[in-house]
Amino acid sequence: MLTQFMAAFLAICLPLIGYLFLLPFLFVLVLTYLNRNSKQMLVNQFGLQAQVYFGGLGIVLHETSHLLTALLFHHKIIDYKLLVLPWHLNANSTEQALGYVKHAATKRFWPTMGNLFIGIAPIFGCTAAMYLSTYLLLPVTYQRLETFVTNPSSDALQWLLGSFSLSSLPLLLIWLVLITNITLGGFDLSPADFKNSATGVLPTLLLVLIISGLIAILGLSDTAAKLIEHAGLMIVSWLIMSVIISLLLNGLLRVLRLVH
Repeated sequence: MLTQFMAAFLAICLPLIGYLFLLPFLFVLVLTYLNRNSKQMLVNQFGLQAQVYFGGLGIVLHETSHLLTALLFHHKIIDYKLLVLPWHLNANSTEQALGYVKHAATKRFWPTMGNLFIGIAPIFGCTAAMYLSTYLLLPVTYQRLETFVTNPSSDALQWLLGSFSLSSLPLLLIWLVLITNITLGGFDLSPADFKNSATGVLPTLLLVLIISGLIAILGLSDTAAKLIEHAGLMIVSWLIMSVIISLLLNGLLRVLRLVH
């Protein structure tokens, strides 16, 4: 009986931690490095305002994700700015914030746990925006991505990539601009985001253990594990796409730097 409970418990706990926290966190480390480097090259080539023009939508989504999640976890919002407009940027500042959310909370369980989710909220907010953009602009690609996530294979991947050729060129270009903007401006967690998230790790881990135990007791581990795996694979799929776009953009900026 105990062995069955532990097996059911681990079947929930490990995927929950891995798919929804650990893997997205590792991807964001890579995305933060790539996009921070790309933005620095943009600034060097085209000036400080360029990072707002090329990543403004992502910045707004990044800060909005922080703001809404802070409210959800009962944090007091002290001040916020979703985007500093290009003409308000201080070219002489070495630590110019492109947007910010200042918040505070008590040390109670719920607000403290919320620190983790507030810090990593842009991962899920920007992923949701990419998901919605594809659903609205490239429905065939969206449907094939759903199929690929459910049954990944090389044939399904080729089928997925082939969907781009079936899309309207104007819609494809709009989608590409949106996805690039979201990726460049949104998936760049600051040192403050990482530091703030760390304070919520232990309360969140405790909650995950409790939820995993309850699901195991109720005998719902198989159903829950499938749902977690599907959601996790969808998130990871979009993050992989973000990494690919970030690599291409970073490479393009390096070529431009060499040309100039």
